Amino acid sequence: MECCGIPFKIGDSINWLVTSANNIISSINIEELEYVYDANEDDWKNISVLKGIVKEIFIYYEKFELV
Repeated sequence: MECCGIPFKIGDSINWLVTSANNIISSINIEELEYVYDANEDDWKNISVLKGIVKEIFIYYEKFELV
């Protein structure tokens, strides 16, 4: 969750602000991804709250470079 999230583990209850993953550009195949955590979004019309229990954790790192 880096700078903007609360640490979590399997079994924890979560309430996350999420946006649609439709416009995500990634170097890996994320076709099954429906939502992405977004604590910095300011377009409140497109934010949803995802509530649930953490069942699995998959770690994904991506590096960004200034162009």
